[in-house]
Amino acid sequence: MEMVLKTVYRIHAIPIIQSFVVETAKFFGANTAECKALKLASEEAAEHIILNYPQGQEGQFEIFCMEEKGVFKVVFSNMGLPVDKENIPYYKVENPEESIEGLKFFLIRKLTDNFYFLNKGTDGWQTVLEKKIAALANADTNDETVKMKATVVAKKAGEKLSIGFATPEDAYNITRLAYLTYRYSYVKTIFYYPEMLKEAIENKTVISFTAKNSENEIVIHSAYLRSHLCREIVEAGALMSNPDYRQNSDLIRLLKKQSKFAAEEATDIDIVEANLVTAHTGSQRITSMFSFSPFALKLSVHNRSRFVAMKIDSQRETLLYSVWAPHGLDEFNLTIPDVHREIVSDIFTEAGLSATIKNDVSQPALSAGKYSIEKNTSDEVATIRIEEPGIQWMQELKHLIRELSTENIITFYLKIPAWNPLLPELDEKLASLGFFFSGILARTPEKWMLLYTRIDRQKLDYSKIRLFDDRANKLKNYIQSCYEKLMNI
Repeated sequence: MEMVLKTVYRIHAIPIIQSFVVETAKFFGANTAECKALKLASEEAAEHIILNYPQGQEGQFEIFCMEEKGVFKVVFSNMGLPVDKENIPYYKVENPEESIEGLKFFLIRKLTDNFYFLNKGTDGWQTVLEKKIAALANADTNDETVKMKATVVAKKAGEKLSIGFATPEDAYNITRLAYLTYRYSYVKTIFYYPEMLKEAIENKTVISFTAKNSENEIVIHSAYLRSHLCREIVEAGALMSNPDYRQNSDLIRLLKKQSKFAAEEATDIDIVEANLVTAHTGSQRITSMFSFSPFALKLSVHNRSRFVAMKIDSQRETLLYSVWAPHGLDEFNLTIPDVHREIVSDIFTEAGLSATIKNDVSQPALSAGKYSIEKNTSDEVATIRIEEPGIQWMQELKHLIRELSTENIITFYLKIPAWNPLLPELDEKLASLGFFFSGILARTPEKWMLLYTRIDRQKLDYSKIRLFDDRANKLKNYIQSCYEKLMNI
């Protein structure tokens, strides 16, 4: 756990710094004597940093407080003059008048258990104070509090939950559960707005399934979200669980109810999509039980959701796009470049869907092209959909990429209709623009789209994309080969 204060290089800020350090130390259990020592030491350290910053210039620095292995640590950042570690003034008790410049460092050493400077190169310097706190040293990780917590979790794992549909009145409790599961990092932002969620549940654009405990509290949740492009397509998602209930087996009971609803009750649902996180394989394992098949990889979609009480990797999240057609689909046509024909044929065969694959090619219309663009600047992602290609489609696409790049877009998705004839030399021309094949997506039950991806200012590590079944790994290996071929052009 780390706490941070940002402040200015001004002497008047020292009382604020002292208060921050002392109150944080109290939080970690420091006693009165320990707090007093830290207050004086932080004053001396802060004064040294502030006085060595160029006078008359505005600037800010940070103070970090944390606990590491039973030691309370205070770290001051410093973008002022470089520290001359080899010539720090040394205070001599027997001759104080001639060594007064070293007094502050003498006091800091006396008041703390460890004190040192770190050179961080272009990030400046750090002044580090370490103080042993008795309460931390005596803390027992197997104390009664931890044991009680484990007992509570074990009890909740075996608790019988009530499974059902959410009502509009459940909207706030679902928002609360989203916070308990993800804090404020979940990408489906509708679940943070109870008013919007209530309306969506009322008009059935969101179909929510809940598990409630004996206090009528929603502790597990999942949902279908209807596509804004086609009401017959829904996305399975919003899987949430109170951390105390993650081991409760009624999660599977809830998902079985959700699956049964799509298969037996919802006659207007033709396709169920799932965008499965690849930071871990839990959701993939679950969907493999319900006949989902992998169709595409959406690479580098966004920064990873912060699951409470779970460690994650820093690489941007990649999603495995999977599909389940609960009632089957009528046969439809696909136009696919010959180079990808085999992998696409295998995808549909393994999913139990019939598609007639063609490779018809046609010159684009002589008019200007039509495109739709969806962008999420906070996630640095944009999706370009070719509605109708024009005679200058390459130049038009280049122009769109340039425009979006000025908005700091680093991940581009290109969706191309697979129900129309192909553009001539499609793969080669897209490769010249930095796009590589990434799979196939549903637009409607009868119309599908080719997915191509362009990645800017990033290096993809495919070994960090974790997949559960052999079909998904086969698709990943194929897409990786397309990516590596592009990188070697």
